[in-house]
Amino acid sequence: MTDEVDLAPSEEPAAAEHPETNRALKLRAWGFLATALGGLLAGVGALLPWAKITQFVKGYNSFPGTDFWQGVTVLVLGLLIVIVVFAMRFQRTYERRRLIGRFVIVAAVGIVALLGVFVVRADSQVLNLEEQASTLVEGQETPELLDKVLAELQKEISLEFQYGLAVSFAGALFALLGAFVSLRWARVRATIQQDEGEAFGAPKGSVPDPAS
Repeated sequence: MTDEVDLAPSEEPAAAEHPETNRALKLRAWGFLATALGGLLAGVGALLPWAKITQFVKGYNSFPGTDFWQGVTVLVLGLLIVIVVFAMRFQRTYERRRLIGRFVIVAAVGIVALLGVFVVRADSQVLNLEEQASTLVEGQETPELLDKVLAELQKEISLEFQYGLAVSFAGALFALLGAFVSLRWARVRATIQQDEGEAFGAPKGSVPDPAS
């Protein structure tokens, strides 16, 4: 009597999926989308009008954000945010992901600060009525005449803030929100990585992070 050989392949139970995996995927997606959109909006806003000067006789002139140093800086920061958030997807350690997330937070706060500086200094930076008045009365400048000309210019020329500021501000808020979500994803992903490493008996902190 011959022994029957069982040729059926042995079935090993599949490793159970970590309970936080789905949450990590959602955090990763939303963090990336919010941060990338925020950087893009901030940069686009810098290319849009930030200020408009209306003159009673000559009509108006619009000035994009890139006409001012604050706008140029906002544009650069917006582009950097987009670049680093793409780079974050290819990092394999929690420390690098956290570093990128913190950079985005600093950049977003910097954009808000630059917008505030522009708004506060807009009168002197865009209008500069005192210099215009001094030019008009050059050669016959007296305090009384200068004040009179300045008062006339203030009546004829007005400054209005434009929608480009709002677009850049919204972009900074999106980037800030996305950075916090991405940092949370990095923390959850690190926890999953550690748990999976311990489940397979690897020393703590020795498990490389697979593509996630």
